[in-house]
This record gives sequence, C-alpha cells and structure tokens, in this order.
Amino acid sequence: MYEKAATILSKHEPPVILAKILRNKGKSIQDYKGPREDDGIVEYLKKQVGPASFEIKSSDDASKLIDGKKVFIVRVFPEFSGKEYENFMDVAEKLLSDYDFGHTSDAKLLPHGDSTVKHPKVRLFKPLMNFWLTLRIFKWMP
Repeated sequence: MYEKAATILSKHEPPVILAKILRNKGKSIQDYKGPREDDGIVEYLKKQVGPASFEIKSSDDASKLIDGKKVFIVRVFPEFSGKEYENFMDVAEKLLSDYDFGHTSDAKLLPHGDSTVKHPKVRLFKPLMNFWLTLRIFKWMP
C-alpha cells in the first residue's frame, strides 16, 4: 500500500516523498495520523504540502472549502499581516492534521456571512448539523 501511495505522490506537483512529514522547513514535525490505505495516504499528504490556511476570496472558494463533511475553522481579518494573523497561521500549521483552516477579510463570503463584522472573528463550521459558531476575539490585558 505504501509503495502505491509513494508512486502516486512522486508524480504530484510538487513531488511528495513518503517519509517523516516536515512542515515549515522542519519547524513543525508531526507524527503521521492519517489513513493507512493508498488513497487516504495520498489525500492526507497532498493536504500537508498545501497551505495551512486557505485564503477565501469568493463565495465559490468558501463553498469548495466548507463542504459540510469536516470541521472547518475560518478567521476573519481586517488585513493579512500582524501578530494576530501570524498566530492564527501558526495554530493552523500545528492543527493541520486535525482540522481545515481558512482566512478571509470579508465575512459575507462565508455561509451565514455577516457584512457588518467590525472586529476579528473566528467562525467554526461543524459537519452534518449545519452548525456554525462565531467567536469574538478579545484582547487580554495583563
């Protein structure tokens, strides 16, 4: 099974070598938590070589990414820079094996979108229940 997955992945662009998974030039090392059959291994590793969080630029992007089959976490940012953005990307990188992540600057692109967002939000989409939850981000004062 690993040989077949390795053959398929070697033809992927960029090629993926079936070995220990290193992300961010070795900053994030993860144990393999994925499926143990050919197709599952291929899909899991394709996800690992992609971005940790996908930018949602359109309603079509949101529909393709938030498919109701898995938990999906989206952060709404006023801009894609700064400490909050970097922290979100770090969390997405660390939890990539468990969840799918996206980010956008326009909350109305999301299912149940709200164009009046005035502060950073995280929206969690849960499968099978048409469930979504919006969390307001607060800054903690020391």
